[in-house]
Amino acid sequence: MQIRIRKGGGLAGLLFVAFIIAFMSFWGPEEPQVSDREVVTLVRLVDGDTANFSTSSYGNVNVRFSGVDTPEVKHPTKGKEYYGEEASAFTASILTGAERIEIEWDLTQEPSHDRPIGIVWVDGVNLNLLLVREGYADLEYLEDSMPYADDYREALKEAQAEHKGLWN
Repeated sequence: MQIRIRKGGGLAGLLFVAFIIAFMSFWGPEEPQVSDREVVTLVRLVDGDTANFSTSSYGNVNVRFSGVDTPEVKHPTKGKEYYGEEASAFTASILTGAERIEIEWDLTQEPSHDRPIGIVWVDGVNLNLLLVREGYADLEYLEDSMPYADDYREALKEAQAEHKGLWN
């Protein structure tokens, strides 16, 4: 079999290039899933997956941790759930012992109950992921579009296999 290469692309070559340019400009690179990290200050803990932070983006605000769900400790209808106190205590110990807290705002989610959604980084460690890995959080609200979704799923499998926390 011979391959022939034509000199000059003619109209077909020009249309092909125009199609590629149009395709790339229309679809282009994906929208970011998270903002740049923002340094924040802990004001108070709400529960295992929500805390109040002083932020430059939102002022003082309760932030819901993206992708993870810890058991409730003071929910109006659910009350206190199994392992809620332990999850809240773990989150409190990590946040109060932090030298640096940063948040990446989850741009894939709308705020929940007027709480922006964020990935909390404590001294360079993803706290949301740590909560799952140590068995303090489930993935009830995780969606495929959320940042770090695959990491969270893998951490959940490990926590369950090792019978950590909620999976004990």
